[in-house]
Amino acid sequence: MKRIFLAIVLLLGISGCAHNSNFQEASIAFKVYKQGIILPSYPTYIGRDNVVETSNDPIVSSLGDDPQWSSDGNWVTFSTARYSSLNRRGSSSIFILSADGSKQYTVVNKGENHHPTWDPNGTKIAYDTGSKIWISDVSCFIEGGEHCQSGSVFLAEGSNPDWSPNGEEIAFETNDHHIAVVSLNDPKKQITDLTPNLEAFTPDLSPEGNRIVFSAYDMAKDSLDIFLLDIADAKLENLTNEIGANKMPKWTNDGERIVFISSDRGELGNIIGLDDTVRSSAIFTVNPNDLDLKRIGFNQDEMVIWYTILP
Repeated sequence: MKRIFLAIVLLLGISGCAHNSNFQEASIAFKVYKQGIILPSYPTYIGRDNVVETSNDPIVSSLGDDPQWSSDGNWVTFSTARYSSLNRRGSSSIFILSADGSKQYTVVNKGENHHPTWDPNGTKIAYDTGSKIWISDVSCFIEGGEHCQSGSVFLAEGSNPDWSPNGEEIAFETNDHHIAVVSLNDPKKQITDLTPNLEAFTPDLSPEGNRIVFSAYDMAKDSLDIFLLDIADAKLENLTNEIGANKMPKWTNDGERIVFISSDRGELGNIIGLDDTVRSSAIFTVNPNDLDLKRIGFNQDEMVIWYTILP
């Protein structure tokens, strides 16, 4: 049998760097195609070496995808994926891990589970199962319980949830690819569609909760851009008009810049293909007030598949 060794590294930030209005590249960690996580050298890790035995039906295992930090920096939640490369059937789980790597708990491990995100208090996690969003209370684990049953409560149809800073709402991507918000205090869980005229993806609420950034497809221009929406007055602004295919925007912790992934047929590399040829993309930041654009530098022939902003 063949053994495949996969090592994953935990993402720890430099104390205070994410709160500096002069946003630093050290505040971002990211993972590239067919490689491990690219990040500043920190001493701890998401998972120890993982050994997978395979035979005629290779198993692909991914540890530590889409990590998201709790606001206090004490815990990280992430998903794993495990599937057969022959039948493409598999599962993915949601975990939480203490920042020092000493405690790891399984939140949910049945079926497909993706995109975990913390509530502001660091006691609950919202995640999706592809087309449904669930909330799981993990306070028992945080408080030191060894045999907790987290349980999950259904919230809404959709994916890619993001918690509001006050913990009272969740923004998400609907199954027909609109950006919507649902109030957790509303017993009827009525949903407000914020982008009825846009095909939009992966929302991220600003630290103040008054603005939301997301990627959206412009059919007329055949482009994927980063848009900013002021929730109160419904003002919509395209932040990346005609500068590539742009996705997965996130606010920096101070709310002064937006981070996103961009790929292009020109200077930034190639649009993602279906084969294993060299593909590339880059991480950018943009100031939403003056559209000042900056590239986070790394090798041109790499393709970012996800990133996270360190606490």
